[in-house]
Amino acid sequence: MKKIAAILIALSVVFFSSASLGHSGHGHDPINASKAISKAKSVVLKLVNKGTLDLTWKDAKSYDVKKKKSSKAEEWLITVKNANTSKNTTLYVFLSLSGEYLAANFTGK
Repeated sequence: MKKIAAILIALSVVFFSSASLGHSGHGHDPINASKAISKAKSVVLKLVNKGTLDLTWKDAKSYDVKKKKSSKAEEWLITVKNANTSKNTTLYVFLSLSGEYLAANFTGK
């Protein structure tokens, strides 16, 4: 009887501790449009700091966000417009619905 009780306690500890690992706080929850814009701004700043984007992108003010269906899954598409440059004035930032950076380019594809 004591062995059965010990096994049941051990199984319940394992079950409940592993179930708690799959909940929020691990970056898999979807973000809202406002948070997607905030993350896109952060991506733009990182690309400027790496030298991938011109310094004028640091001051880009126009951000538009929408959900887009890709070939794999739905994702955030944030369109960033830079009025301070004459070449490649629109940057497209792609994020997963949970806010992870996927890509950025000037084509939107």
